[in-house]
Amino acid sequence: MSATPTGPGQTPEPLAVLRQGEGDAEVELRRSYPTTADDLWDALTAPGRVRRWLGALHGDLQPGGTVQLRMGDDVPGADDVATCTVLACEPPEHLRLDWRFPGEEVSRVDVALVPRGAQGTELVLRHARLADGAARGYAGGWHVVADQLDDHLAGRQVRSWDDLFDARLALYPAAGPRAS
Repeated sequence: MSATPTGPGQTPEPLAVLRQGEGDAEVELRRSYPTTADDLWDALTAPGRVRRWLGALHGDLQPGGTVQLRMGDDVPGADDVATCTVLACEPPEHLRLDWRFPGEEVSRVDVALVPRGAQGTELVLRHARLADGAARGYAGGWHVVADQLDDHLAGRQVRSWDDLFDARLALYPAAGPRAS
């Protein structure tokens, strides 16, 4: 499922597919951006750029390293900080992380960048090993992140999480079919 990016004020369509299994749910989001894989990788991994559209990124983005993504205030120990162990980092193609968010079990995030020629680059984000009840929230949340990244890449003012989240969450009313 690859959706066309929507601009500010347009009605969005779902970007993510939810799968739910025996306590092992996952979200897969796909979105194309009109840029190169190198530029998209930089927007996703360079601390100075990530800060402009998502939050503060601290740490060592090398296999075995630890990074923190502070999505609210740039304060260690805040409740909106993802602490991740880097399992794979292959610029500009693939990033795999063990994702730790306060109050949740460890889950797995895989990001792949797929060049699509004149269409730019497709971002494929898969967030797996989620508790069944968390998948819908992550689908809405990753959709917001994809929209904010689009704003950043297009040079627009980045819309806030609070302005986007409820509308994006509403696009994902229930988990999809059980994973096979």
